[in-house]
Amino acid sequence: WQWDSYLCDVGRVLTERYNTHFAVCIKPHRGAPIQRALTGVARNATAFYWYTFGPNWAKGDSFGGSLSALKQTALAARIIAAAEEVTYGSKWALPAEVALVKMRTSESFENGTSWENGKWIYTALMNAHIPVDPLSETMLVEEDLSRYKVIYACGPNLRKDVAARLVKWVENGGVLFTSGGGLAKSEYNEPVPDLQ
Repeated sequence: WQWDSYLCDVGRVLTERYNTHFAVCIKPHRGAPIQRALTGVARNATAFYWYTFGPNWAKGDSFGGSLSALKQTALAARIIAAAEEVTYGSKWALPAEVALVKMRTSESFENGTSWENGKWIYTALMNAHIPVDPLSETMLVEEDLSRYKVIYACGPNLRKDVAARLVKWVENGGVLFTSGGGLAKSEYNEPVPDLQ
């Protein structure tokens, strides 16, 4: 359930940044409610909403009519409740030293194909048990990047202020990874000389 993991990592990073809480919505009938719930717990989600779309008679994908889904949902809730004293409000023992950036600027010039590469990079990092912080271009400019050893940047376009910040970060010892055509052009779809 790597996409659940990614979205929960986004929630974890934003929760830390804005000092707030986040909740996870889970459709139990789509499978693995226990694993998906624990993905949220591991990333500091503080509330869960078990849901389905529309009334069962109209949509037909409700988990309320599935005894198996109800059992799995109840078991997930019991597991979370049993560990709540140690998990609620907890933080990771060590902060992530790897970041993954989905270049929002690239979306203006392509149909999201570079982010497909980013999803597989994230999956490989998760399978290797490497903690990852998903970051935005804005965070690359505003946040202290010194804690990151590696930043994976997915997409051919990025803002010029982001490029300047990444150059400085690499000059200070950071390792920047991108792939074919990555980080080649600015928000104006022009070459970025700093990254050549």
